[in-house]
Amino acid sequence: MKRIVFILTFFVCLVHVISLQAQSFYAVDFIENKGQWNANFSFKSIIANGSLFIQKNGYTVLKNSEEDIDAVSRMMHGQQIERKVPVKIKADMMEGEAEKYPNADPIIHSHAYQVSFKGSSDESFFEPERPTGEVANYFLGSDTANWKQDVSSFGSVMQKGLYKGVDIRYYSNGAQLKYDFIINPGASVSQVVMKYEGVNKLSLKDGQLIIATSVGDSKELAPYAYQIIDGQKKQVDCKFQLDANEVSFKVKAYDNRYTLVIDPILIFSTYTGSKVSNWGYTAAPGPDGSLYAGGIVFGNGYPITLGAFQNSFAGGAGKSGVDVSLTRFSADGKSRIFSTYIGGSSDEYPHSIYVDPSGSAVILGRTTSSDFPTVNNNRLGPLGKTDIFISKLSADGKVLIGGVLVGGTGDDGANIDASTTPAGPKSILYNYGDNARSEVILDQSNNIYIASCSQSSDFPLKNQSQSYGGLQDGVFLKFSPNLSTLSFSTYIGGSEDDAAFVLAMNPKNNDVYVAGATLSSNLPGNTAGTIGSSSQGSIDGFISVFNSGGTISKTTYMGTSAIDIIYGIQFDQNGFPYIMGISLGAWPVKNALFSNPGAKQFISKLRTDLSDYVYSTVYGTAAAVPNISPVAFLVDRCENVYVSGWGGKFLFSYQF
Repeated sequence: MKRIVFILTFFVCLVHVISLQAQSFYAVDFIENKGQWNANFSFKSIIANGSLFIQKNGYTVLKNSEEDIDAVSRMMHGQQIERKVPVKIKADMMEGEAEKYPNADPIIHSHAYQVSFKGSSDESFFEPERPTGEVANYFLGSDTANWKQDVSSFGSVMQKGLYKGVDIRYYSNGAQLKYDFIINPGASVSQVVMKYEGVNKLSLKDGQLIIATSVGDSKELAPYAYQIIDGQKKQVDCKFQLDANEVSFKVKAYDNRYTLVIDPILIFSTYTGSKVSNWGYTAAPGPDGSLYAGGIVFGNGYPITLGAFQNSFAGGAGKSGVDVSLTRFSADGKSRIFSTYIGGSSDEYPHSIYVDPSGSAVILGRTTSSDFPTVNNNRLGPLGKTDIFISKLSADGKVLIGGVLVGGTGDDGANIDASTTPAGPKSILYNYGDNARSEVILDQSNNIYIASCSQSSDFPLKNQSQSYGGLQDGVFLKFSPNLSTLSFSTYIGGSEDDAAFVLAMNPKNNDVYVAGATLSSNLPGNTAGTIGSSSQGSIDGFISVFNSGGTISKTTYMGTSAIDIIYGIQFDQNGFPYIMGISLGAWPVKNALFSNPGAKQFISKLRTDLSDYVYSTVYGTAAAVPNISPVAFLVDRCENVYVSGWGGKFLFSYQF
């Protein structure tokens, strides 16, 4: 018997330092602004829970509320949180309405302040240094003139001629962001005057500069100054000088024939983690062993006005404000080959990635952006609330080879509820993340197949006559390799609610098996002679078999009298299908040496004609309900089976 493997979720220098006082696994890079950000700054660094924007005459700090970020993160993962009610809203509330407010959209409070170098030269210029070798491409919106490619990151940036005889270098040391004033021999430190705008208050305490903002204080530690003379480091007495909102340095006797280093540390934040909030959604291997990782990114916009403001956590028009990110990592995991942003003016989520033999990535997902980037304005159907997108990117992430939007006037590409935080289970939405389940695969000719969901009675069909029923149907589509031609498009569903989550191609005959969940007892396809010739209970898993032309030949129900859902389907090299998912009933255990009686997650190997099980087992902890949300599935050439998933307290808002 084959093994089953479970993977359960995986000069003269004046120096300032922005330092995180907690562990961080990311170095600070400086991303050039080639016009992807429509604002007057040259470089951007993302640090902890904020950003730094480098301008010609200074820099701007955007600081976010750690409390708000933590609350939003917990809420987006299903936890109930209490939010402070703004005074005006509270005043307008009727008695008993206060408890309703926590269901409103989250707000992240932010504060921006600017430090300008008073009296600096207008003739200074930037010289980026130490390129990281990483590039980012921005495919944002439908206007190709706004798409920016080969956006580079650097380890340091030199600004020449900030003052007469004074330069400045911005750089990082691990997670620490530093900037050094480089004062050439004969130049004076007294030229350097930093003017703070947009802060609540500046003060000195124990030699430290306290920078008060509406979202908490930052502080610069007392400066440490030294010179290197004849190879020896000699400390120089140095202190901050504060005059209203202007800060300079008072330095006692030093030799201006040698370099001087003044090194305060700016405590920017103790909030640690990724450079910017981002959640992984999908991943795929490249032909050379590289890794393609797709997710959503919560980006920070450049602050136009200084001082405190409220940002309604939206990079787009939706609740969460996200764009798609796609990053390709080298095979050894040591470097990023490219990182690409894809999105329109609203929100989009990537569900599935498949990489062709040339390294081009096909990304399937959902979007609410009417201006989502496509190629040759390829738009199928009337489109509406949430639409399906399929994008194909070149191996270097620089060229959008193909791009299409597909949808009717309802929600498409999302299972039952398109929001990221549904208030509770709706029909066949059971697990956290079930609204982000759909899949894309390619055949040997690089034709593109997708399985997804539609709540549109006017979803664009081609070469098919299946009718729409219930609140939602699954959909199955085939495109040419560059997405320019739709070969077929069909509903998969009966008279009740249906969802197509996954699909796989039989290597023996190129038939495509589509699987998911259904409430219907009248699914299309011949069920005679299969494991489940009729509906077994409330929600059943199902498998429908199509030929490469989109014609359905067979369907089987998979389930018990309770809720059963298929979240993964794969084939071995001999053409045997495997499925995985959850079952609240007594899922059959057959020909399996390994099982956890009473567990609610299953894996089954089926006969090629779907007539019976080869083996079937359950895994996880014995419980009344599932405790793992499975998200990825693989069968290797040795017929070992891999499952990845997660679980935890955040699932309480769902059926768990």
